[in-house]
Amino acid sequence: MWATLALLLTLAGGFSAWHYYRRRRVLQLGVYFNICAIAYMVFGLIMSWSLMRVQYESELQQIAWMCIAALGGFNVAYLLASFRRASVPEHSREYLPTHTSLIVFVLAGCAFQAAAVLITGPWEFLLVERVSRFGMFQQLKQLFYVANLTNVCLPVVLMRYIRFGQRRDLRLLIFLLVHGSIWALLTISRYDMTIILLAAGYVLERHRRIRPSLLLGLLIAGLGSTLFFKPTLYSVLLGLDYHVPVDFGEYVNWIRNTILLLSSPEVQVPHNGYGLTLKSLMVMSPSEHSLSEWYLREFFWERLILFPGTSYGFSGVLEGYLANGLMGIAVHFAFFGAVFGWLERSPGAMRQVFTIFALILTYRLFRSESYNFVKTYAWYFAYPTLAIVVADKFLSWASGARPGKPANRPARQRPAFPTAE
Repeated sequence: MWATLALLLTLAGGFSAWHYYRRRRVLQLGVYFNICAIAYMVFGLIMSWSLMRVQYESELQQIAWMCIAALGGFNVAYLLASFRRASVPEHSREYLPTHTSLIVFVLAGCAFQAAAVLITGPWEFLLVERVSRFGMFQQLKQLFYVANLTNVCLPVVLMRYIRFGQRRDLRLLIFLLVHGSIWALLTISRYDMTIILLAAGYVLERHRRIRPSLLLGLLIAGLGSTLFFKPTLYSVLLGLDYHVPVDFGEYVNWIRNTILLLSSPEVQVPHNGYGLTLKSLMVMSPSEHSLSEWYLREFFWERLILFPGTSYGFSGVLEGYLANGLMGIAVHFAFFGAVFGWLERSPGAMRQVFTIFALILTYRLFRSESYNFVKTYAWYFAYPTLAIVVADKFLSWASGARPGKPANRPARQRPAFPTAE
């Protein structure tokens, strides 16, 4: 087992270094995927081995080889798809929605977020444990869906600041970062905190105001902080004792899900996962149960009754394996590797925005099925962004202004800050 883990770590580390030296950026999809692989696969398997090796030694060994197939499939496809850098016409490279349009959508997001909290009751919403809050999110999901516009606008605003350097974009960016950080802490949401940290790291790296070694160290520290995020905030904000002092669930739950199904051959797993993934591109909430929903109903139905809206995730590695063994895993991750590589090929501003969305959701490739990643990417990020673009171009056309650039004024220069060598 330890030899297999050493091979897995060597592959993930080697691919990370290779991708980094090709483009000299830490926050690119290839590098970040492999960093997450070290956390979810290597670290997750080490913790699972220490906790469950007596009962599930053979299953853990099998999962380690499954992870190697996933790494190989993703990285080979990513390298092939991103091998040549695409040329983009200058005018398309610079388009971004206007500052005014973004202000409107940010205010709409904040308004719907405030409405949802007020309808629930501020104290009732904020002073309950996170699992109990899932039901509130479920009941008001339409309001929280529009509230997600603040997360959608964040990468667009930071790209505007990178491209045009206007102080008003910087002020809006700071507002979104502060607002998102407060929301993430109050709701004890690692997902929302991930959005803030990755967006901030992305803009700092593109401005060369942070050394790659420091950014890499902060990424590792950020992944490590998820072990203490919930226990600490439960104690500080809610005055409650979390059930464990260190929460390994983020990195071992997908392994637990995989083990349960590998060791339960009598269980009939639905084979509609990839079909449902394709359907989710057109229908936001298909009537069929996703694999993660099926899994929860099959093994933890009591918890689903007690805590509506809760989830234990699934496993991207297992989804590919159920389709066609190790080859299915390689193909599963090769698809995402090809998409990620295609996103990284272009220097276009809007392409980089969609790259940031993929960066934010990369961790779901490990702890969830493809449906979860694709549905969230499409309906919570891509489609709202396209709606913003269409609305911005229509308003710009109606007002006679040129879309995507500051109107009737030159771009202000960014403040002079020292850059990291």
